[in-house]
Amino acid sequence: MLAFGVLFFRYHNKLAQELAAQNPAWDDETIFQEARKWVIATQQNIYAYEFFPAFTNTDLPAYSGYKEHVYPAVSHIFQSAAFRFGHSVVPPGFYRRDAQCNFFNTTTNTTNPGYPAVRMCNIWWHGDEPFEFGLEPVLLGMASQITEREDHILVDDVRGLVFGPIQHSRRDLGTLNIMRGRDNGLPDYNTARKAFGLAAVTNYSQINPWLYQQDPQALENLKTAYNDNIDKMDIFVAGLYESQPDRPLGELFLAVVTDHFTRIRDGDRFWFENTQNGLFNSSEIEQIKNTTLYDVILKVTNIQPGEIQRNVFFWNEGDPCPQPKQLNISDMAQCNDNLTHDFFTGSEVVYILVIILIGLLPFCFAGLVIVLHACKKIQNRRNQTSLKNNKVAVQLDDSIEEGENIIATQWRGSNSPMTVAIELHKGLVMVKDPVTGKTYRTVDVVKNGAVISKISNENGGRVICLHFPKEYDVVLQFSDEQKRERLSAMMTTFLKECNVKEELAFLPLQQLYAEAETKERRKIKVEKFLHHVFAQVYSKDDNKQKQTNNADLKNIFDLEMSREEFAEAMVLKPDSMFVDQMFNMVDKDGNGYISFREFLDVLVLLSKGSEDDKMRLMFDMYDLDGGGTMDRGEFTALLR
Repeated sequence: MLAFGVLFFRYHNKLAQELAAQNPAWDDETIFQEARKWVIATQQNIYAYEFFPAFTNTDLPAYSGYKEHVYPAVSHIFQSAAFRFGHSVVPPGFYRRDAQCNFFNTTTNTTNPGYPAVRMCNIWWHGDEPFEFGLEPVLLGMASQITEREDHILVDDVRGLVFGPIQHSRRDLGTLNIMRGRDNGLPDYNTARKAFGLAAVTNYSQINPWLYQQDPQALENLKTAYNDNIDKMDIFVAGLYESQPDRPLGELFLAVVTDHFTRIRDGDRFWFENTQNGLFNSSEIEQIKNTTLYDVILKVTNIQPGEIQRNVFFWNEGDPCPQPKQLNISDMAQCNDNLTHDFFTGSEVVYILVIILIGLLPFCFAGLVIVLHACKKIQNRRNQTSLKNNKVAVQLDDSIEEGENIIATQWRGSNSPMTVAIELHKGLVMVKDPVTGKTYRTVDVVKNGAVISKISNENGGRVICLHFPKEYDVVLQFSDEQKRERLSAMMTTFLKECNVKEELAFLPLQQLYAEAETKERRKIKVEKFLHHVFAQVYSKDDNKQKQTNNADLKNIFDLEMSREEFAEAMVLKPDSMFVDQMFNMVDKDGNGYISFREFLDVLVLLSKGSEDDKMRLMFDMYDLDGGGTMDRGEFTALLR
């Protein structure tokens, strides 16, 4: 491969020199592309009309022009099986000679000096060694050398001694070919034959009748290898066994290779014989068809006519310089041993240090946790001291300006946080939209009777939870401690003006979040409240009620619903007149909240009371002034 790569590089440069001399006005790019075009066309001619007949012992069908419907891609069966048939003809080494038929021995410039040929297995990673005498001796040696017979046998240099990775320097190319076919999803041998219009074989002797007569044990070994299951045979293996002396490629491989070469020719609109692509005229096409590999070699090397045969793919009797003998592995150096890479050898100290470090990691992490915990405790004490000191300091400026808002982020549990404005006004804590001024929520601190301000003692005390005994909490997050301190100072002044008791508590942040009464948690409690009320009214034998412990029952009985929660339970708007009148009627003590007993009494009246009782209830609801009579406006409101 290296020799042919160098050969056609030279051919490209030679053509470029000739084109430049013939066309002085052409620039470098034009010369390069024109030379490239001729090199490709020459290779197409050699591969299709010189190499293919030599490889298959047959000719391609005549070219009839470009066929746009033909798919020119390489098929899996070709690249993974059929074209790997060439591995069977690879010799274990190769000769090198000069023009006078002197064959060169290996020298001290090669890995193993003093042998008549270069051993294939020893030069996989030493591509420069065969070229110690230049390119010409390699080409002359290959022209004189005869390959191995086309059959099912691979030489040792590819069957177990081909190059491998660093972990295992030797591999078996035959095995790789089989596995490559399986990895590419190739079908079994008989399925492939049917796909190419060939009859399926039913007996191992039908794979190669000539081989069955000459060496029946070879096919018996194949039969044993596949457990006498002919439909499980790999294409590569069975294809090798098809080869006969008068037919190098068997039926299947010949069909596959012919199909491939025909498609890549007929489906290529840049094929040199396609007169419609405008690349070459008729005389140029004829010139290309008359150019052989022999001509290319003579054009770009020092090899002269008579030193090499015209058909370089075959050596026949009478051709120059016959090979001394058919190469055998005993004629050449032994293959280097299989090498493996031990990642430990030479790195003992590093491995020991790594193991020691890994063993120390748990202790390092434990020490780090202890240090961080101690630092956290110190910081918490400092924060609490700072919060207390700051509280005293801000009391000097705790006045509340009219309409003053504190902007913060409201934490809402599992719901997304929301930016809000907090306004304290006339006994009410109002949560508003900072842009539109829309009021999301109003809490009457006087009716709640007390407020507990829970402040985080971590992260600079930037989080505060306003806990209201009869409503769900307001948890606020601030960008800095000063804003939170401003709200705390305003709350203290505000609650004093309202004669409402305030309690302060400093908690770890996670505990603050865990204890916060969010709207979601409050809703669950309200649902339990309603569930137990209805269970009491309709005297249900409720399993859930039986499973509720005394502490939970006490919390439910102590719960009081706000106007908004009552409206949500009734599935009505909080500002509707019905909700307003109904709430006022149920709230007998007028504290702004409905207790368990108040709601239970009204529900019993509505479900089990007499008609007069229900009429009295409706009358009281819409007797807005409580005078015992309804005027026209009140009656109209009732009808609406």
